[in-house]
Amino acid sequence: MPALTDEALCIRHWEWSETSQTAALFTRLHGVVRVLAKGSRRPKAPYSGGLELLTRAEIGFIPKANSELALLVSWDLRQSFPALRRSLSIHNTGLYIADLLFNFVRDHDPHTDLYDATLAALEAMTSPRDGPGELLRFQWALLEQCGFKPQLEVDVRTGEALPDLPAALFSPSLGGVLAAGNRQTESESPAIGDAWRVRLETIRLLRGIALGRELAPTVQPAAATIDRGNRLLASYIRHILGFEPPTMPVLFGGRLAP
Repeated sequence: MPALTDEALCIRHWEWSETSQTAALFTRLHGVVRVLAKGSRRPKAPYSGGLELLTRAEIGFIPKANSELALLVSWDLRQSFPALRRSLSIHNTGLYIADLLFNFVRDHDPHTDLYDATLAALEAMTSPRDGPGELLRFQWALLEQCGFKPQLEVDVRTGEALPDLPAALFSPSLGGVLAAGNRQTESESPAIGDAWRVRLETIRLLRGIALGRELAPTVQPAAATIDRGNRLLASYIRHILGFEPPTMPVLFGGRLAP
C-alpha cells in the first residue's frame, strides 16, 4: 500500500523499544493517527528534526489493517514553536492544548478547522501575555468543532432572551446559560444545582469569540474577564470528559467551578 501524506502535530509520544517510539499525531486531513516510528530514538534517526511533542511536520504513513498503529515512514520537520521552550506558562498552555486534542479528537476523524485553529494558537503565542487570549480561542474552537458548543445567546432551558442582568448561570449538563433571576453577583451564590454563576461580561466575551472577533489591543477585554472565560470553558470541558486532565490543574489550580 502506498504511503499516505499529510501534515501533523505530535500530541503524544511513548518509548516503544530501545530504538523506536509510538506517537499520536494530530493530522490535518486524517484526524488523530497513532504511529510506530521505527528507529526514531537512534542517534541518526531517519526522521528530520526528531519526533518531539508539539512540533509540526510533513509526514508519510502506511496504515496497517491488523493494527491500530500505522507505520510512520517519513517525518520532515516544518515548525517547532520556540516560545513553548522559552516560557514556562506558554509551555504549560501548549501541553494543555495537546492534552485536550488527545482526549477529544477520535482516531481517523478529521477536524481540519480545529487543526488550523490549533496551529494558529501555537503560532500566536510568542510571549506570556499572548497565552490567555489564544487559549480562550482554542478552547472555544475545540468545543465548537467537536460538537459541544455551548448555547450563549438565549436561556438554554426556555429559549427566551437573557435578561439584562450583571450575571447569568451556566449549566454544564444543559450545555448553556440560564437566566440568573435577581441575584446580582458571583459571590452571592457560586452554584445553583449544577449551574455555575457567570458574569454577563464573560458571556459577551465568549459570544465575540464565537463570532470570530479579534481581541484587538484597542478593545482588549480585561485580563480578569479573559481568565474567567478560560476557567468557565475549562470547567465545562472537565464536565464533558468526566475527569480532570493532568495538565488542567497546572494551568488553573483550584480555581475551576466545583
